[in-house]
Amino acid sequence: MSWTLLPGVLGLLSSAAVLVVVGPRLARTADTLAERTGLGDAVAGALLLGAVTSLPGIVTTVTGALEGDAAFALANPVGGVAVQTVWLAIADLVYRRANLEHAAASLENVMQALILVALLAVPVVAYATPEIVWGWIHPATLLIPALYGYGLVLLRRMHAEPMWKPTATADTRTDEETAEGGDPRTVPPQDRPTATTTRGPRAGCG
Repeated sequence: MSWTLLPGVLGLLSSAAVLVVVGPRLARTADTLAERTGLGDAVAGALLLGAVTSLPGIVTTVTGALEGDAAFALANPVGGVAVQTVWLAIADLVYRRANLEHAAASLENVMQALILVALLAVPVVAYATPEIVWGWIHPATLLIPALYGYGLVLLRRMHAEPMWKPTATADTRTDEETAEGGDPRTVPPQDRPTATTTRGPRAGCG
């Protein structure tokens, strides 16, 4: 099926409108599931929201690969990461209480950033090393999903047994406050969590 420019633009705008309407409900549902399952916001965001919001990109990438368009299949996910990074900066501007990295300070978010860096480094290393092919598959292709799965295991483990806790301030929002829709600035100073730092047996930072 081949669309002309006008139907394509209308279809894109309609899809964007649906996402704008459904997006907040999806975020609230994921937050509720995170609270009930004990996954935590960071793990639920990476596993639930990440999977759902990535479905259009996954379909587009797989379709491009099946049709033999290797450049399109590669450019779509890489470009998606770049655009999402831009939206992260915009979200930081919109969230006026504090910097996002301060308000969402957690070991899980730090680990997610490290996992992303590691995943992006795999194809770069594969490109710079001698060509190794098993049939038609490069070993790095199998390493990427395995690395992501191991990263999810680490996120779940860190949520259950954190090796350190970030210092709490008036602008820090915990999972419980986020689920209840409360504003940490409305909590009296005497009832706010004290700034504590704990170290696990293998922790290397405080």
